[in-house]
Amino acid sequence: MALFFCIFENLFIPMSNYKKNEKRFQKAAKAARQITGNIKEEDGELLLEAGIDGHGFVFCYLPAGRAFVKICCGTKAIIIDEEENEFGRILIYTFDGNIVEIEKEKLIITGYD
Repeated sequence: MALFFCIFENLFIPMSNYKKNEKRFQKAAKAARQITGNIKEEDGELLLEAGIDGHGFVFCYLPAGRAFVKICCGTKAIIIDEEENEFGRILIYTFDGNIVEIEKEKLIITGYD
């Protein structure tokens, strides 16, 4: 059985659970529009923003590259999926263009800045 994957910039989504992944894909596209300021009224509510807590750097899992990427603490991000995966991480879109998984405890929810 072949697995198919959908790639949006650096978002890696296995297509085995299509409905859930289609929702993530749409939220990632909406997050990109929100960051660039191209969001429209028909897009609906804004996605929740957060900041990465701590000092220095944090290494986050990059699903697209199946690797870890170094992200500066204090970086703002938009939460794509609040549902934790089997490792206790959620999916976020950082303002520097990375879509990564991070532990929810490492985020400071800032609302809709």
